[in-house]
Amino acid sequence: KYFIESCRNDYSTILNELDKAKRLGIDTITQNVSDLLIPRLVEANVFKMVDYMISKNAKQTLHELNLLIEQGQNEIGILSVIATKIQQCILVEGYRGEKDIAKVTGLNGWVCKGILDTNKLAPGSLLTALRLVHKFDKGIKMGLYEPDIAVTNCVIEILNLN
Repeated sequence: KYFIESCRNDYSTILNELDKAKRLGIDTITQNVSDLLIPRLVEANVFKMVDYMISKNAKQTLHELNLLIEQGQNEIGILSVIATKIQQCILVEGYRGEKDIAKVTGLNGWVCKGILDTNKLAPGSLLTALRLVHKFDKGIKMGLYEPDIAVTNCVIEILNLN
């Protein structure tokens, strides 16, 4: 079952990998053999990366960002998700300490709770971060920056904010 899942349930891949094992003289497919033949893909998650970023966890943020870029994620899309999350943070932080923030902001209660629990960026830094995202987004669209380098620089600059 593990081997089949590693092959992403693709019959052709299963046959090719079994043929490869046979040619290598492997008679029994164990989990270790399966991992050697077919390394498991680690799926990156842009939403998780943005949550790491607003919680100022630089190591995890950059790890997720590198996975996203390696997997060919759209850099403009990454910046869009960052901008949306920062806008949500600005809304929620503006009402921090008040009762029923979700109702006032129009955001989902889980989103508000997540932001209140994880955001470590000051309100002024959130505004600066939003300006940075727009700067790099515009720079990519105008051809001033390479997309992968622009997204990486944007995230690093946001992580360096207070």
